[in-house]
Amino acid sequence: MSRKRSLAVQWSIEELPSQVSGGRHRLWTLTTADKVMDPKVIGSRWSCFARHAAQYFKRNPLRGSWGGVRVSEPHTEGHGWHIHLVTASWLPVGLMRHWAKLSGFGRINVVAGKGRQAGTRLGQYLGKYLTKALRSGQQGGARMWSSFGYGRKVAVRLKDIAFEAPGGEDYLRAYCDAKDGGANHWAAAVMAAKYAWDRQWAAITGDLGIRVGDALGEAPF
Repeated sequence: MSRKRSLAVQWSIEELPSQVSGGRHRLWTLTTADKVMDPKVIGSRWSCFARHAAQYFKRNPLRGSWGGVRVSEPHTEGHGWHIHLVTASWLPVGLMRHWAKLSGFGRINVVAGKGRQAGTRLGQYLGKYLTKALRSGQQGGARMWSSFGYGRKVAVRLKDIAFEAPGGEDYLRAYCDAKDGGANHWAAAVMAAKYAWDRQWAAITGDLGIRVGDALGEAPF
């Protein structure tokens, strides 16, 4: 299940720029000012921060938009938590710092993604943190990741990822190949489903010569 969540985070992040005019990936990191380790307390602080931001942009739509993907990371040495946000819209640093202070966070950092594969790299980066946290059992029943604002419109649901079903590994491989080739989530999902079905049918008929490239063909991604 942690693998599915990691992929859902990655694919959701990759699609964020499609929701913002001139969208560009940005990674924000909020760090707790104290050594609190209770995940429910962290969840409450994140909710407070997100509420400040959502209310501001609702009142001031011409100043930007609020949305993205959030991943929570407990510090390995018990020094608190990091809240990682990937957004595709410009956000005012001064206000972000103000909201962070009001919500119980300390340091805040932001870096802009570079290149066409920025979303993929950021998604894989945060997916590793998520997998590590889930396997450590430190989540304590709290949600370790979520999509918010405009990010919900392109969020990939866990039930959309079905590689645990028969033919699922074929689906996952074809999906990743299609994404690497420039397809968006839904186009890649359709092509991957076709490839997985073709593989299953080939197994029934005895013709296993089909390749991923054959199935993907020359689709206009």
